[in-house]
Amino acid sequence: MLVAWSIISVSLMLLYVVIQWLNLRAWSRTPEIVPTSSSVITFSVLIAVRNEAENIQQCLSSLRVQTYDASLFEVIVIDDHSTDNTAELVRSFEKFRLLQLPKNITSKKQAIEVGVRDSRNEIIVTIDADCIANPSWLATLATVYSDANLQAVAAPVHIESRGDTLTSFQQLDFLGMMGVTASCHHYGWAALCNGANFSYRKQAFLAVNGFEGNEHIASGDDMFLMEKFQQAHSNQTRFLKTAVGVTTTKPVLSWNALVRQRVRWAAKSTAFKSIKYWLLIASVGLFQASITVSFLLLPWTGLYGVVLFLFLLCTKAFVDGVFLKRLSVFFHLPFQLGHFFTALVIHIFYFPIIGMMSLLRPNTIWKGRSL
Repeated sequence: MLVAWSIISVSLMLLYVVIQWLNLRAWSRTPEIVPTSSSVITFSVLIAVRNEAENIQQCLSSLRVQTYDASLFEVIVIDDHSTDNTAELVRSFEKFRLLQLPKNITSKKQAIEVGVRDSRNEIIVTIDADCIANPSWLATLATVYSDANLQAVAAPVHIESRGDTLTSFQQLDFLGMMGVTASCHHYGWAALCNGANFSYRKQAFLAVNGFEGNEHIASGDDMFLMEKFQQAHSNQTRFLKTAVGVTTTKPVLSWNALVRQRVRWAAKSTAFKSIKYWLLIASVGLFQASITVSFLLLPWTGLYGVVLFLFLLCTKAFVDGVFLKRLSVFFHLPFQLGHFFTALVIHIFYFPIIGMMSLLRPNTIWKGRSL
């Protein structure tokens, strides 16, 4: 029995090594985009907010100091029935517009649809209220959208690390997700993207009827839409590999909040139709689970089990370390071995637990609203 388990675990490990090698290869082959001064593209930046008084000023201030010509973009904040002074703070930014949702509209997807309909420009860009945009953010997007055939762009999002285990884990986790997102777009594996740095042509949004068909799912205002774009416009979506066209978001500040957040994100995955996506998730998930199970079986497997567990774990550490180190150098982020190895150990249990919890489709309370 132990031999059979070893064969299964090592086979999954080899598959994981191949996947990470493909990820690294895709990252190397994805061209870097740097902003140029010649692009003239008009943007409508949409920010759907609910009770964001703590964050909205920093976000809007980062948009006010963009290097891109201010006459070429507008900022629209869509207030989703905030009960704090978010709306008042937005009004203090004179050149930015505030839309307040009617009582019968109570979701982020509907808020974005309201913003799209009210927008005046050709490219829609979404950012979250707890994000700060790099000063070259819109200038970089303008460069990539000089390709008239391009319909949608997934761009990188960073997590702000505060030097502790929890926030460093989130930063590394997000860094890995950015690399995998680039790989999925390079190979056409899945429609990965993050709504905190997502853009698309307004006409493309209208042509696919926005979020129609997935409006009942609480999250997914990004990936479901990207999936629609890929189905409607083959080879006309891409990942934006850039060190300056990024947005930076705040980490959650407790492990309990992190689990709730990631379960909410993962729960939408069951609605994806792509076979390639499910094969990728299954391959990675089963390998992660094999490490977890090998660890749990240690009291019964003796020295043989210890060697197998360490072999699986060290292999994962090596391939993940090479991948994340490459990404951290590109994005000018610190790569500390102590935080990496801590995150590696946490991930042994984190990935399978989040996956199993997401399949239960739990109700989530988000800003006073049941999802």
